[in-house]
Amino acid sequence: MKLLISIFLLIFSFGVVHADFRPTNYQIIDSLASEYARKIASEVKTQGLSGVNLKISSHQLAKFSEMHFIEHLSNSDIKISDEAGIAALEVNLGEVIVRYLQHEDSDSLMREILYNCSSILNTGNSTTMLSKFDKSYSDIIGRDEVATIQNFSFPFTLADVPEPNLSLFDKIIKPVVYITTAAITVLLLFTVRSN
Repeated sequence: MKLLISIFLLIFSFGVVHADFRPTNYQIIDSLASEYARKIASEVKTQGLSGVNLKISSHQLAKFSEMHFIEHLSNSDIKISDEAGIAALEVNLGEVIVRYLQHEDSDSLMREILYNCSSILNTGNSTTMLSKFDKSYSDIIGRDEVATIQNFSFPFTLADVPEPNLSLFDKIIKPVVYITTAAITVLLLFTVRSN
């Protein structure tokens, strides 16, 4: 009996540990934004600046991205200030796109998240283009997972889900079966009724 319980617990724990946890769209966009902010902070640090005036373009992710820039600039010992006369870090948030594409398997989708932006460092004496950031993330998800990986509180995590591809069976054979069944039913009803 103890052996059976041990085997059951071992199988159960293996299933729990190896369960497939998909990152949500929010988590992916968050990690991309953090990666870009960390990259820009290190580039600003190499310029030898101790402070910057952070300006983020008007975008639905402006506050979201600002949080990452403040964190990574502060971790790099770069003070963020509104003072006049210090270098301005201008972050231009480009496109952040979530989309779902058809996959060969009609029960699956290809999730693609695109994140791109650029930054300019204006020191007053010179203007420097910092690294552009064009990253994408893609994976294969099940159609039934879409509701769990989107966050309706954040519109930038939402995307339209394409209709599944219809097979030959769905396009032709099903309608033929339905029509034939209906015709046979009507025929049987009238045949039984006339007898």
